[in-house]
Amino acid sequence: MIVKYQNDRFESDVLTYTYFANPVLNEDPLSPSCGPVEGFTQITVRGKNFVEFHFGQAKCIFNETMYMNATVLNSDTLVCDAPVLDTTNPEMWYKVAVTLDGTYVTNTTGIFRYYREPTMSAISPVRGPISGGTTSVI
Repeated sequence: MIVKYQNDRFESDVLTYTYFANPVLNEDPLSPSCGPVEGFTQITVRGKNFVEFHFGQAKCIFNETMYMNATVLNSDTLVCDAPVLDTTNPEMWYKVAVTLDGTYVTNTTGIFRYYREPTMSAISPVRGPISGGTTSVI
């Protein structure tokens, strides 16, 4: 309670607080759980107690250092994009956590794995009949 003296009398204001349960990630929270090293795979994160506090505060945190914007869809789902993989990371995966308010960070039960996109260097033969059926080697 705040008590203040104003106009020769005491007045009081009652402060109210709203309490929220801390967010928690499910045991296997990420879908998909992998994406290309170039990043920007949209990930669905599942857990509970997800609340949008203020616009722009919800984030997915990759390896405790990379913060990516997240959108809270409902109390148990949010979405975010995976960052580009750091080329010096030989393990090709990041731990994933979530913050909704910029202060409290969830447990890191999520692991997002990366893969390199396959590349094509040649195809043989380079043409075939219109009717199809040609066996090709890539």
